[in-house]
Parts: sequence; C-alpha cells; structure tokens
Amino acid sequence: MASADAIERQTVCRRGFIGSLYDIRTDKLEGTNLFKKKLPEEFIDVSDNAHTSYELLFNNSQKETFDKMNIEASLKLSLMTGILDIAGSAKYLKETKTNSLTIRVTYVYKVKTKQEQLHISRDGLSDYCSVDALKNPNATHVVTGIIWGANVAATFEQEAENLEEVQKVEGSLSAVLKSLPISGEAKLDLQNTDKSKVEKLQISLSGDILIDECPQNIEGVMRVFKTVPSRIKTLNEGKGQQLVFVLHPLKKMAEIFKPDLKINTMIEEVSHLVVMRIEDIFEDISIGKRKFNDFFNEIKPWEHYISRDWRHAIHQKQAERIAAEVKTQRELSTLLQKIRGGQAEESEMERLLDDFDRKNPCSSMSIERLLREKQNVTLKIRLLKDFQPEKHLLKEITSIKYILSRLYDKNVYLLHVSEEWETKDGDNSFKQLRLFKSMIKNETIDSAFIVIDYDLHHSDLKNDEDKANKCCIYHAIHGKIKSKDYYQDSLKKLSRSQISSILKENSSLSEKDILQRHKDFLIEYPTGELTDDEFVGELQKLHKDGNSSHYCDYIFAAIDKDRSGTISFSELMSAVALTSIGNADNVEKRLSLIFQIIDSNEKNGINFQQLVKFIEVVTELVKGEAAVNTTNIKVIVKQMFEMFKKNVEDEQLSKEEFMKWHELCLKLFIDICSFSFLVSVAHKNDAFKPVGTSHE
Repeated sequence: MASADAIERQTVCRRGFIGSLYDIRTDKLEGTNLFKKKLPEEFIDVSDNAHTSYELLFNNSQKETFDKMNIEASLKLSLMTGILDIAGSAKYLKETKTNSLTIRVTYVYKVKTKQEQLHISRDGLSDYCSVDALKNPNATHVVTGIIWGANVAATFEQEAENLEEVQKVEGSLSAVLKSLPISGEAKLDLQNTDKSKVEKLQISLSGDILIDECPQNIEGVMRVFKTVPSRIKTLNEGKGQQLVFVLHPLKKMAEIFKPDLKINTMIEEVSHLVVMRIEDIFEDISIGKRKFNDFFNEIKPWEHYISRDWRHAIHQKQAERIAAEVKTQRELSTLLQKIRGGQAEESEMERLLDDFDRKNPCSSMSIERLLREKQNVTLKIRLLKDFQPEKHLLKEITSIKYILSRLYDKNVYLLHVSEEWETKDGDNSFKQLRLFKSMIKNETIDSAFIVIDYDLHHSDLKNDEDKANKCCIYHAIHGKIKSKDYYQDSLKKLSRSQISSILKENSSLSEKDILQRHKDFLIEYPTGELTDDEFVGELQKLHKDGNSSHYCDYIFAAIDKDRSGTISFSELMSAVALTSIGNADNVEKRLSLIFQIIDSNEKNGINFQQLVKFIEVVTELVKGEAAVNTTNIKVIVKQMFEMFKKNVEDEQLSKEEFMKWHELCLKLFIDICSFSFLVSVAHKNDAFKPVGTSHE
C-alpha cells in the first residue's frame, strides 16, 4: 500500500521482517514484531521489481559515498555520527581515503529483484496486531515493505607516488569500469587502456553475496559479476538480500487498528540546514585527517633522521586529533538522539557546530594551523630528500673525529645544518647546501659526503671540540680537517679540480694565467662572487662593442652551477669560454659546452626557438643589438634542422646532431653572427682578453 506517511530506509546489512518495529530516532530495529503470529500469505503482496545498475565510488568522503548510494538524509546522519554502525558486507560504505596518495575506486553492482508490501487495509489484519507492540516506547515505525536484491562491491586500491599518478590511474580505471555493464565492450575498453596503470591494483570484494574467490584483475571481477544473478537465485527463494525497509509510522498504524489507543511518542527531526552543516563537519574532518596523514606519511620514511622531540610532538598531536574526532562524533551522536526524542533543542546543535572550525583540534582549519606551526619539519624533510639516507645521512653519531677516521682514505665533506642556523642566516645556509649538492653530482670514488644535522644530534655533539657554530661544509683528508668553511675557501682559493676544469674549458690559458686572473678577480671582488649586475659588467669588459645584459640573463642559470644566486670565478670562466676567441681551436669542447647552456632544462635536446634565441643573444653580446637579424638567423637554423630531417615546429636536435653540424655552422654563421658558436676562426690566434681590472 503506497502511503504519503511511508518512508524508506536502506537496510545497511540489517535484517528485519514485515511487522518489525523500528525506531527512527536511533535508526535501529527494536527487536520485536507488531504482529503476534505469522501473517498469512494473502496479507503480503510480492511483486517483481527487477532493476540492475552500477555506481562508481571514489571514496573521498562518506558524504560523497552516501549521496551516490541514495542514502536518505536522516539515516546518513545516523551512520556518520555512529548511532548506527556500518559493519560486515556494507563496509564499502565507510571506506574513505585517509591520505591524498591512496588510489581507491569502488564499483558497486546493484541488483533489485522483488518487493514485499503489507496490505495494511485488508480486513482481518487487526486481529494479528499486538497492543503491547503499538505502545512500545522504543519504537516509532513498523516495517511494512521490503525491497530485495543485492549490492556487490569491488574495491580497487593501491598507493601512488604522487597526485598525478592518482589522477591518471583513477581516470583509466573509471573509464574501464564504466564499460563493465555493457556486454562485449568492457573487454575492448580494457585492451585499449594502458594496463600498466591498473595491473598493480589490489582488489577486494564485499556486499550482500558471499564470494568464495578473490579476483586478481578486472577481467576476474567481470567474471564474478556475471555470476551475481545466479547466486541471488540461491538466496531467500530467489529474492536475494534485504536492501530497503519501507516504514510506516506506528502512530498511524494504531489509528487504523486500535483507534482508541493514544500514542504520544515524541519524534523530531533536525532541519535541512543543520543536516547539511553536520555533513560538512564530517567532510571537514575527513579533509583534516587526509592533510595530517599526508604530513605524517611524509615523515615516516625519515623518522630516524628527525629530532626525537619533533617526532614526539607530532605523535602527540596525532593522538589529540584522533581523540577529538571520537569525542566530536560522540557529542553529535548524543545530541542528535536527544533532539530526535524531543529532549534537546536544535539550537544546542547549532552552538556545537558554530564552535567547530575555531576550537576543534580535528577541524581542517586546526590541522592547517598545526601544519604551519610544524613547517620546520616539512622543510627538514625537503632538505633530507635531496640525499641518499644510507649514504649521506646519519641516524647516530659518536664524534666528528670518529667519522673522519672511518673515512681516512677519502676526501670527506661534512655539511653541518640546523634549523637555528637556517633562521639566523638563510642566505648562507642556501649557498652551502647548493654547493654541497652540486659536489655530490660530481662525486668520485675517493670522496664521501655526510650531512650532520644538529637538530637530531645536538646532544651527541654538545661537547665535541670539532662541532660547527654555523651552517658550513668541512673538508677533511687523512682524518684531518683542512677547511671549516669549504664554500668560502673555494671562492678565494682555487682547488686543483677547479683549475683543471677551467683549463679544459679555456684551452688557450695556462695555469699561471688562471691564477693571475683569479688574483685580479679577488682584488675587485673580495667576496669571490659576482652579483648578476657585476656579471653583466665583467662580460661587457670583454665585448665593448656589444650589449651583454641579455646574454647574461640567458646563461645565468646554466652558469650558476651551484644555484647560489651568484657567480664564482670558476663559473665566470665557463661563461668566458663560450665566446673567447682563444678557444676557437677547441671545437668539440666548446660545442659541448654550448649545447649544455642551451639545453638548460636537461631534456637532451634543443628546439628551434632555443637555438634561435641563443644566436640572437650572443650576436647582441658581441656586435650589439643592431647586428641581430632574426630573419636570417631563423633561415640558417631551419637549414640546420632540415639537414637532419627534423621538423622545426615540434622536434629537437640531439647533442650528437648538434656536434656534427660544426662544419656547417663554421661556414654559414661567420657572416651573420661571428661569435655565436665558435667565433671567427680567422681570429683564433688573437690574444685572450683577460678577466679582471689589471688585464684589460
């Protein structure tokens, strides 16, 4: 019997009968029945209600899941607040992502079969009615209908390395799963999808039907779902499992069966606005939980390399967040039941909700505030990620001398870091770190690089006579410290490796020339570094007829190898080597260096626009802005690309192709930009213009 008074509630794994008493204040079956004995079949109509559909759940929040599964608002609140527990075969309803790197997609195969409906108005039904049941204070409604069928859920899950992978895999998986109900097309879609994105997914099944096998792939899930209709036929006379209760108010039933009986059970529901606010609270808790867990998971691989005090504080905050979440759920549950039972006003719920954002430790606002307070931990992890833990980091330390003695036969470089030093002199810390990382890139078998973190090892090094008092790099050999600030020392005194590197790039210079130029350089720049403006000025001295500003802007990032934001003498000599007449005989080395400059993003190739831009800025450097003829430059570069059958629109030249082209570039470029690549060969015997004030 259809009635305006009837409401529906999804069973969520609960089992009832026609006549079961139900309390919508707690959304629980009371446990007794309205009818004193079993009803004859003629009182219950059983009709076909065949319907098949599916739903894709991305498990971002319970609200999203409940909305997609069409769970009614009041039941939704009961599930969220824990008044009604989600357990057993419906566990897919409460599975939400607890961090941002979880890939989780749930495919719910939904089948409806039959509907049972009580004929409330049929004569003689009142004879079966129990007066005591009608007066039960713990019940508000009675089950007058049941919709049967089954929901079967397949959950696909794995942990991704980054957010981009989450989006790609979930997108690919979604495309495949959406085709599953369409016979024949699902397999085709799967074949056309990048299987590598989904083959590592873990698969679990849950729902209203016991599946005695666990599929290992999507094809296996398809095979299981094809068996669902036949499996349903074996359950409850082919009806399957109970999916939805149709409920009728107990008060209305009393009016029909026992008109003289007065039932005064108080039933109140919260307003739609409050329902939405409570949903938002739990949505916010989920967001806050994911943010904290993302932070927590980022720390986990590095927990042995982070201060014990820092770790303890974070674990304490995690415990506080969990406790606050449990307390919030309990408070909302208690108050919701009181409001529904007429024992509390809705205004009490509104006050509780009003205070949530600002005061509750599990709100996303509170979590964001906490993460800002713990930004030092995030920055520390960001630093640690640049190193190989087993090779460069220490879990424990005895003394600096012990480290050096253990690495006696190596050139040892120790980077000393701490949060305090970073705060006091961030510029120095930045430069020291950049140099250290650039040195690791060129690490040799006879060198060792170790990070000593004073936030972690402060107590161990408290009385160590070799401890540092600022962020710096120690250099040691044969167990002895040779420099306690390798960065500053390297700016003012050239090492053997630096001299060798400069000689390779500047073949016309002798070691004596380099040492003299370095001496002159330090006279003019005592710090041993050039700012960007000073860098422009130095190159302008070498090319008085040109304009060096655009060239310096172009090559600054590539020349600044240690990413310090300044140019050292060694880096300056690399820039000089690119356009020095004296190096014209060393074709291969210069072309190799030029390629590295143009390919600053290390993509192992240079495109048409990059090459045109480089020639423009070098031409301007040597001959001035008026000498730049972009049209002619593009013609020449296009010829270069055509020589290797490359499309100028979207293809690149490899380093090998660029190197092979040197003969052609010598022939073609002398007239339009004589210094663009190798400078005029006719001038290769000219004296090299020195860098520094005393050799201009």
